[in-house]
Amino acid sequence: MAAATEGTYFRAGDTAGLQKIYDAIDRLEPSADEDQYVREAKDVFYWPLTAALLTALAAVWLKRRGA
Repeated sequence: MAAATEGTYFRAGDTAGLQKIYDAIDRLEPSADEDQYVREAKDVFYWPLTAALLTALAAVWLKRRGA
């Protein structure tokens, strides 16, 4: 498969062989040591959920009060 696609085949039999493979891959495609920024995710689904529940409760209460 690697020969047909002009790729490279790697096979590691032990930890040292695996390290050599990682080194070869790093030489092929070095990664930039740039800082990565992580943005904290903030869940806000509860705001519309709370509004919907309060609206439903108000509708039930008004319906029972009017009956």
